[in-house]
Parts: sequence; C-alpha cells; structure tokens
Amino acid sequence: MRGSDAHAAIEPSGRALGPSARALATLTILLLLVVLSYVDRMVIVLMVDPIKADLGLTDVQISVVQGLSFALGFSLAGFPLAWIADRTSRNGVIFAGVILWSASTISAAFVQNYEQLLVARVLVGVGEAALAPAAFSIVADLFRRGGMGLATGVLGAGAPIGAAMAVYAGGQLLAQAHGLPDFTFFGAESQVAWRKVFVMVGAPGLILALLVFLIPSHRREEGPGEGRGGLRAYGRWLGGSWIFVLGLSFAGIQLGIAAYAVASWTPTFLSRQFEVDAGDIGSRLGLLQLAAGVCGYLASGAIIDTLIARGVINAGYRYLTVVAAVLLALGPVIFLVAGKDAAFALIGLFYLVIPYNAAIMATLSQAVPDRFRSRTIALVTSAMTLASMAVGPSSVAMLTDLVFADPKKVGWSLSIVLGVCLPLALLSLGLSWRAGARAIHEQRGSGA
Repeated sequence: MRGSDAHAAIEPSGRALGPSARALATLTILLLLVVLSYVDRMVIVLMVDPIKADLGLTDVQISVVQGLSFALGFSLAGFPLAWIADRTSRNGVIFAGVILWSASTISAAFVQNYEQLLVARVLVGVGEAALAPAAFSIVADLFRRGGMGLATGVLGAGAPIGAAMAVYAGGQLLAQAHGLPDFTFFGAESQVAWRKVFVMVGAPGLILALLVFLIPSHRREEGPGEGRGGLRAYGRWLGGSWIFVLGLSFAGIQLGIAAYAVASWTPTFLSRQFEVDAGDIGSRLGLLQLAAGVCGYLASGAIIDTLIARGVINAGYRYLTVVAAVLLALGPVIFLVAGKDAAFALIGLFYLVIPYNAAIMATLSQAVPDRFRSRTIALVTSAMTLASMAVGPSSVAMLTDLVFADPKKVGWSLSIVLGVCLPLALLSLGLSWRAGARAIHEQRGSGA
C-alpha cells in the first residue's frame, strides 16, 4: 500500500476528516520503535559502575562507550541511510536498522574488553540511524493534510518514554538479576547482572522489527532541483544564512550537551552521592523521566505553536532562551545543594524544561525554504547528535577523573558542564537572533 493511500480521509467538499486508522496505526508502530531504540540506547547509563568494575574501565572510557561511540555510528550512517531510504524501501531500511541495533545490544552482553564494547555501541548507533529519517518522512506523508505537528510531537515523545523505560526496566532487571536465566553465545556466558540486562532489553527488537511490514510502503520520487543545480542553489542560500544556521545549531549543541550529560550521569550521581540503590533509582528516576519528559515534549510544541499563531517573531529563539536560563539556574542547586528528595524533584523539573527539539524544528520550518528544509534539518540534527553525545558524557567523566580525581565529585562535574554550555547557548542565540528573525521574515515575504 502506498503512503498516499493512508492519508487523512477527505469529504467530497474537500474538508479533511482527520487521519485514517492506517495512519494512526503506523504512528503507533513508529512510536513503539522509537521507544525501543531509546531503551537500547540509554539502558547503559544505569550500569556504569558494574560495567566499570567488570571490565576495569575508567569514567572517561565508559563515557566514550555511552556517548562518542554511539554518536559516531549514528551520525556517520545517518545521511547514507536516509539517501537509501528515500530511493529504495523505507520499511526495509527501518527493519534492517531495528535488527542491527537489537543484535548489537545483545552482543554487548558477551564482550570481554573495552574495544569489543565500543564496537557494539557503534553498531547500535548505526542501526538506530536508520529509524529517524525514514520515520519522520513517513509521518510527513501520512499526516500532511492535518495533524502533522501533533504526530511529530507524539513521535518525539518516544525519546523520554524510552529513556525512562531504560532507567526503570534496567533498574528492575538489575535488582532481580539473580532470577534471570543465564545466556550462552559462542561459548561466552552472560552470568553477570549487567550482561543479562543487555540480553533482556535487546531481544524484543528481533521480534518487534516485523511490525515494520505493517507500515504503508511508499517510494518517494526525486523532485526537481535535486541534482547539481539544487546543490549550487543550496550552497548559495546556506552562504547567505550561515549566521542563522550556525547560531541555532551551536545553541542546540550546547543544550544537547546539557541534556546528555545529565541523562548519562544522573543515575551515577544519585548512587554515589546519596547511596541510592539501582532499583530505587530505576523506579523513581524512571517515572520522573517518563512523566516530566512526555509533558515537556508535548507542552513545548504547544507553546511554540501558540506563539507562532500569535505572530511572535523568533518564537523558537524566545523559547530556547528561557529554557537555557532556567536550566542554568537549576544545575548548581540540583547537583551541589539539594538533598536526596529535593534532588529527585528538581531533576524532574529539569526533564520538564529540557525538551528543545520542537523549538529548533519549528524555527527551521519557518526560516528555511521548502526545497532546502529536509537537508538543513538533517545537517543540523546530525551535528547536534554527534557533538552533544560525544561531549556531554565525556566532559563530565574527564572532570571527575582528571580534575577532581574523585568519583564522588560527579555532581561538581555536572555543575561545571552546565555552567559552561548553557551560557554558550544563550550567547549563540543572542548573536544569531537577528539573522534568525530575518530568515523567518524572508520566508514569510516569499510565501514559502
């Protein structure tokens, strides 16, 4: 079935009746896969200390496993996989990606050294790179006649849902590891608790990947301007808009560094600072991430839509400025001052405020010409993913290992990272504010 067949139903008068049942079912499947991808991506954050002890790693090495290795696979594979998906089968690319990242997650249970764990995480990143471009393209096709903003928000909410499930399910599995079966693969056994968790969270993807073939199939035709002339025209536009694109991208990178630093090291901070066990961290922090993250994603989209509907210029910039300022104030309180219960509550507030993708995507949609929009979004999101995942976890680890040389100082490391990257985000937004407003005004004037 072609994607166009599953669009919103239309009355004879031309008025949209809303998305079809097939479109809603497709959105549900894609949301499930996004959630699954974030579970497999983020479950490692709850197992930092057990993995370190078993493999003899440092905080810096584990941070590379958490962030840089995944980000390299994700960013380097993103463009080629998006190109393949547009020209062959998006369903096939997603299916292959789910199988690859699930198998790679399982393989992490049987690694014997740091290098093998790095390879496994790179391959998880490669597999997950297949999902986002194809999934958002499918949603754009199915909901183009109405509800695309909400559908995109729902898909984006899969990130906090998956991250929360990774923390909650990972904590429960670690706490109950003695009751889980042992697994053997090519002579290697997964008797240690963290190894069992990798197997248990990776295995469902090998089955759920089959749901991809219930998604409507659609092959996009190459439109005009996609050849060399299109690249030259894009280069000219990018050359005239580089302050806007670079400024917004750099601000997004700094916010991403803050987000990944906190997501990667908060469980370890709670464990080291307050001696909270993995099961308690998993249940409490997981529920906080789930509730606050989903509400934050949906609320941010609604706020941006409201500001734009009211004619507010630079609505996305305004929202991002408030986000960066609030997080800058929260950081030191959470990681240096608050007691255990207050820290949990303020971390929930952090996750409520941090969703910034809706503001960035809305700004790009307003400011970039239609014919350049998809490649600009790909350019910005790839840069944000690579830089934020590489720098966020590693910067905290290097401060803890090399500057403080004390594992219990991870709270200080988090505070310093937030105290550097969030002012940089505010500076970047300020320097590119006028360029962003001008780009939005030009697109409104052109009717794009």
